[in-house]
Amino acid sequence: MILIHTHDGRTIETAAAPEQPLEHIVFLTGLWAGVPLCAGLGRCGLCRVRFISSAPKPAAEEMKKLSEAALESGWRLACLHPAEPCEIELPEPVRASRKATRDIPHTERFSLAIDLGTTTLQWSALSGAEVIAEGGELNPQNGLGGEVMSRLAHSLRPGGAETLRRLVSERIRSLTLDLERGTGGRCEALCVSGNSVMTYLLLGLDGSTLAAAPYRLSYQGGDERTIAKGIPRAYIPPLLAVRRG
Repeated sequence: MILIHTHDGRTIETAAAPEQPLEHIVFLTGLWAGVPLCAGLGRCGLCRVRFISSAPKPAAEEMKKLSEAALESGWRLACLHPAEPCEIELPEPVRASRKATRDIPHTERFSLAIDLGTTTLQWSALSGAEVIAEGGELNPQNGLGGEVMSRLAHSLRPGGAETLRRLVSERIRSLTLDLERGTGGRCEALCVSGNSVMTYLLLGLDGSTLAAAPYRLSYQGGDERTIAKGIPRAYIPPLLAVRRG
């Protein structure tokens, strides 16, 4: 069991998973949602935790990033240590801001276009051809891999693909419903565009064909798919691939 004490006085228990980094386990509790983690590189320092007791031996990256006093006090970078049973405390998280249009006009209906990038999620709401609101934020999968190959590697773990799918689909659903409340209207069309890996993870498709050579697409896009309940089916633009032969 991992016992987590937060900066605001809460205590959260979660299961240990020594085959994963401690950073992943804390991220999946939602405590680091929106934090721009470097996802395992030991560079950002935003996954700092303090071990209440029995702090693990510091890694070389931590000795460069953290002061000697911090290391002696039990501070470590969660991305560099396995999620073994422990008791830790977290400082107040440093979250990236969400940028969005503040004043959204009322409209009876609108369309929503989403660019699902590996690092960020950008969106625009349109009434006809007019953009009435737009914004951007971190991809909510950010803490489970900073680039496509580590994200794919996580998807191949038991339950990993479903976790990645849920993180993005729930955010798209929440964004759509927020816009419906803000405009007083209804989202009648949705389009989600992304690279092949992000699209596969969003749709819960088997990413093993993209994780190793020979790389190939079993899904080509160009159709509508269900992303989440309560929102329109999403049009997925055709995926680009190189054909050999």
